[in-house]
Amino acid sequence: MKAREFIGSSLLILLPFISLAGNQRAERAACVPVAKFVFQSSDKQVHFQDSTGNAQTWEWTFGDGQTSISQNPNHEYADSGTYQVCLKVTNSCGTDTYCHSVYVCAKPEVSFTFSGSAPTFQFTNLTQYSDSCMWIFGDGGRTTTYSPTYTYQFPGKYQVCLICQNPCGNRDTCLTIESTGLCSPESLTLNLYPNPNSSRAILQIESADLNYPLEIDILDVQGKLQRQYHSIVDTRLKIEKGNLVPGIYFVHVTDQAGMQGNLKMLIE
Repeated sequence: MKAREFIGSSLLILLPFISLAGNQRAERAACVPVAKFVFQSSDKQVHFQDSTGNAQTWEWTFGDGQTSISQNPNHEYADSGTYQVCLKVTNSCGTDTYCHSVYVCAKPEVSFTFSGSAPTFQFTNLTQYSDSCMWIFGDGGRTTTYSPTYTYQFPGKYQVCLICQNPCGNRDTCLTIESTGLCSPESLTLNLYPNPNSSRAILQIESADLNYPLEIDILDVQGKLQRQYHSIVDTRLKIEKGNLVPGIYFVHVTDQAGMQGNLKMLIE
C-alpha cells in the first residue's frame, strides 16, 4: 500500500479546560457539615442524639435559656411546653445550624401531707402539673376536692391514695394512716398475681382475724366504681379482665368487721 504524505499541514489538539478552583469549591461544599439530630423524651427528660456525621464541635440551645457543647446531651426541662431546640455544628469546612420544635409533656408529680387525728384528717395536695385529682380514702369514700377534710366512721388503719392526671398521663401515691399517723402494714394484707396482667389475676387476702363475708370494689383512677364482688367467703378470688380497659385500678376489700385493705392493679 502506498504511504500517504501530509505536507504543510498542522494538527490542532483541543484539551478540555479544567478549573482547579471549581473543584476545590465543590469539595469544600461537600465537606461542610449538614446539622441534624433526633431525640427521645420521657416526661421532662429529653435525650438528644446528633446525627450530623462529620461535625467536630456542637453547640446546643434548648429553648429554655440552657445550652450544651456535648455531642449527645441529656436535658431536663423545668416545665411542660414546646421548645425550639437548635444544634449548630462546625468542622474545618464550615458551619451549619438545624432547629426543631420539641414538645415536653410531664406527668403529674404527686404528693400530699395530712394532719389531724381520728376520726377527722386534713389532707393537703402538693401535686405539681395536674389538671385534676381524685382522693380515695380507703373506706370506700372518695372526692375530687383539691385539699379535703375527711372524717372516718370507724377507727382503724386506712390506705389513702391520691391519683392525679393531665394530658400526658396519670400518677398516684398512697399512704396508710391511723389515729397517730403513718402505719404499715394494713389491716388486711392483699396480694395480686400476676400484676400487671392482660387477662386475669388472682387476688389473695391474708389476715389472722378475717371476718366473712367480704365486699370487694374495683375503682378506676377517677375513683369511679367499675366492678363489685359481694358476699365473698374465700381468701382467693379470680379477677377477670372482662370489660376493664387497660390502665390503673384500685382494689378495695372490706370484711364484716370493717377491716380493710387496698392495692393497685395494672391491666395491660
